[in-house]
Amino acid sequence: LVGESSIGKSTAQYIAQSVFSNPSQLLTWRTTDNSLEYTAKAHNDQLLVLDELGQVDEKTASKSAYFLANGSGKARMGQATPEWTTLLLSSGEADFETISKSSLHPGQLIRIVNIPVAQIIENPNGKSIAESLVRNAKQYNSIAIDAFIKHFQANKNSIENRWNTYKTAFIERALAALNSQSPQLGRLLNKFAVVAFAAQIASECNLIAPLSFDALLEKLIKPATIFLSDAQAQTTLDIELNT
Repeated sequence: LVGESSIGKSTAQYIAQSVFSNPSQLLTWRTTDNSLEYTAKAHNDQLLVLDELGQVDEKTASKSAYFLANGSGKARMGQATPEWTTLLLSSGEADFETISKSSLHPGQLIRIVNIPVAQIIENPNGKSIAESLVRNAKQYNSIAIDAFIKHFQANKNSIENRWNTYKTAFIERALAALNSQSPQLGRLLNKFAVVAFAAQIASECNLIAPLSFDALLEKLIKPATIFLSDAQAQTTLDIELNT
């Protein structure tokens, strides 16, 4: 999430973190890449929420886009290599490219997608709504993931059988809407399909309001469009430099 201060980025992260655990103290980027590896490992099979990208140094920023998404740290003599499977939700007033002071190529762009944010809660009573959301997120933390897992376990075979069909349909519809056959975009849309499918399951067990396939697709098209424009711009730059 990229945007100015006080627009609700941290509130969105607070609520997201509450799905898995008490969100009272959000983790920040103020760390080294070595300790970040073990933070990621501690969040294996969970959401990793990191606030304030601006607190990280440029070296860590440029490296973290790769190893966080790749799911493994550095091999060290006499130590097991830390590994993880996690989804990262980061925030900051500047994006990775700005912080790392270098251009990101499509391989990096696909790992951490910038989602520009103007205002999280577009409502005249946004402040009171945000405060209510934060209170409830703290009071009812971890309940959502417990209910989700119980539903998944009870319907495991059915959900697994539906996944491939859902993923294929989601990616095909998204590529058609974006008028693109970019292989990098296809990889990115695979991740978005996971998010959409999880939202679909969450709606089935009444954790969120019912969401149609089209509604989920529409919500996830915008960040995919942003990625596509960034990737195309970078590809054009690469061609010019090679020429």
